[in-house]
Amino acid sequence: MKRDKTLWGMVVFVAVSLGLLLGGFTTCYAQQTVLKVAHQWPQGDVRDKWVSNFCAQLEKHSSGTVTCRVHAGGTLMNPKTQPDALRQGALDVAVWYLAYSAGKAPLLGILDLGAVVPYPEKGLKLARSEVGKRMSVEAEKLGMKVISWGFTPTSVGSTKTLIRLPGDVAGLKMRGGAKTIEQLFKASGAAITHVSTGDVYMALQTGVLDAVLTADASFVSFRLFDVLKTLTISGDHSLSNPCVAIVMSPITFKKLTPDQQKAVITAGQEAEAAFLKAVKTQSAECRETYVKKGVKVHEFTDKEYESWVEVAKKETWTSYMKEVKGTEDLFAIIEKTK
Repeated sequence: MKRDKTLWGMVVFVAVSLGLLLGGFTTCYAQQTVLKVAHQWPQGDVRDKWVSNFCAQLEKHSSGTVTCRVHAGGTLMNPKTQPDALRQGALDVAVWYLAYSAGKAPLLGILDLGAVVPYPEKGLKLARSEVGKRMSVEAEKLGMKVISWGFTPTSVGSTKTLIRLPGDVAGLKMRGGAKTIEQLFKASGAAITHVSTGDVYMALQTGVLDAVLTADASFVSFRLFDVLKTLTISGDHSLSNPCVAIVMSPITFKKLTPDQQKAVITAGQEAEAAFLKAVKTQSAECRETYVKKGVKVHEFTDKEYESWVEVAKKETWTSYMKEVKGTEDLFAIIEKTK
């Protein structure tokens, strides 16, 4: 009788232990989440590497309970539809230039105005200030929770003359790629000509364009050194460092556990630091490439850059403050931040 009780006790113990073990596996499996990530750039692009790094860090910090499937090059959906997909929860994560959504939330274009962010480090400081906080609120209203901030350096190339001062662009046919920076060139006397990114090389070669502002990465990848005579390179005095972000659907974020949400924030911060290093390296490579190709390379001096700031304050910043009410205090922060 005693032996039967002992055997029965062992059976119960094994059954309970097995149940707990299987239950643990079930819980772990139920918490595992695979995020759908989309962006418009090809694999290997600095922005693709940025979000891939974020995903790797997220998997590490979440102990493997959150992983990602990255769809590069617009293969998952039309990039223009990404914000709506995030808002609806149909997409989990995207890489998005916030100014793309400035039509719906004008505040999202403030950091893309000419001479506001002369170098990426200042952009990151502003992102952590009241400027970034208010932008984050506006972005989340549109269905995008900002997880990681980035700023992509741009330079100005010309087939005609070296661009140092605002007066140097007077009469030139220029492309800035974004309304915010093109307003600065227009105020300086340039004729704005709209050309798609893929057609810039031919436009410069045929005289449709005389000058262009674009990302340092694009100056190399599109081999514009073949048609340009001068390049005013980014550095500490770039006319624009467009604001790009890794954004997550608020619906997705709320579904995660508190520990997973913490992992998302940590991964975003770590990816942010890595992206800053990557774009700085890319700018240095752009400079080196153009010098080797025999293009005249110049970086704005403090005095030259200040002349652009004066035009920006008088023309584009003032116009922006009139259109987007209640932003005067943000420009005060922008001017004080170094």
